[in-house]
Amino acid sequence: MNTNDIEQNISQLIVEASLRLTDNRIHSNAAWTDAIFLALTNFAYKLNPPLWVWTKKNAADTTLNGFLYDFTIREGANTEDRNKIDKVWVAMEIEWKSGWDEIRYDFYKLILGRSMLRVMIFQSRHVEQTISDLVEVLETNSMSICGDRYLFAGWSDKKNGFTFKSHTKG
Repeated sequence: MNTNDIEQNISQLIVEASLRLTDNRIHSNAAWTDAIFLALTNFAYKLNPPLWVWTKKNAADTTLNGFLYDFTIREGANTEDRNKIDKVWVAMEIEWKSGWDEIRYDFYKLILGRSMLRVMIFQSRHVEQTISDLVEVLETNSMSICGDRYLFAGWSDKKNGFTFKSHTKG
C-alpha cells in the first residue's frame, strides 16, 4: 500500500458516495458526511493488514469515537492497542459551508498535523479558485513543510459533482 493508492481509492469512494446520494436526491450535509465516512471506514478495515479509523461511529463500526480530525486512517503499534499511533495515513476535514473563512479554518487543522495524506473536502461556488487559494495558504504557511501531500475534493452544485486536485508542497 502506498499514498498514491490510498488517494485514488479515496477519490473513487467519494465519487461513488456522491453518485448514490445525488441519485437518491439526498442533500443533507450530515448524510453526505456519514456516507463518506462509512465508505472510508469499510475501505480501511478491508485492507490487509486492516488500518484503524478514528471518526464518529457509523454502521461499519459502532465503537468509534472522534479524534482531532473529522476522519483519520492510521496504523497502530499492534492490533491490541487501538489508541497507539505509529503512522497516520490520512487526516481529513470536511466543510460543507461554502464560506472561505469556514473552509480555511478547517484547512489550517490539516496544515498543523502530520499525515501521509491530508484530505480537504469542501463545497464552494468557485471550486477551482478555492483550491488555488488553499494551495496558496499551504505554500506560504511556515507550518506546512516541503513534501506535505494534500488531496482537495471540492463539490460544486453547478457541476453537480466533485473536482479533485492533488498537491504536494514544493
